[in-house]
Amino acid sequence: MNDMSAINIKNILHSLIISITIIMTMALVSCLGGNETFDKTQSSQESEPSREITDEKDFPINRAGDYIYTVSNLYEFSETLNQKAVTVKGNFLGWNGCSGKTKIITRNDWSISDGVNCIFVSGYFPDGLHPRNKNDIGKTVTIKAIVMDIDGYLVLKNLPYQQ
Repeated sequence: MNDMSAINIKNILHSLIISITIIMTMALVSCLGGNETFDKTQSSQESEPSREITDEKDFPINRAGDYIYTVSNLYEFSETLNQKAVTVKGNFLGWNGCSGKTKIITRNDWSISDGVNCIFVSGYFPDGLHPRNKNDIGKTVTIKAIVMDIDGYLVLKNLPYQQ
């Protein structure tokens, strides 16, 4: 087997692992009814940990009773929110670039920003918006997604949102 075949096999296996992780996370959220909340007792274990959420009243709440986070909140509380279903509000950036501690999972991923930070989202586009439509770029959107830490990069797996 040559080096190119080994690299291709490694890339395929990496993509397969990510896909399995997404499927398992979606199944877990489905079993929990999508209303999972974060565990306030969870402690940080990294040398430079994200903050623990201590005062929930600082986050706005939507009609469904979910806390609404900004992209910056996701990075700030990444350890607490990892593998959790959250509601995120920000500006739709479409397929425009996004830098920082986030990465693309699929070629169709799009991004959302809060004006300070941005994050890639894998999955459904927000209702009525499409990355090809330049008029959609910058519009405010609210999505429900699973926060995922993949190899140290934060990404969102978008879920169908019902407000």
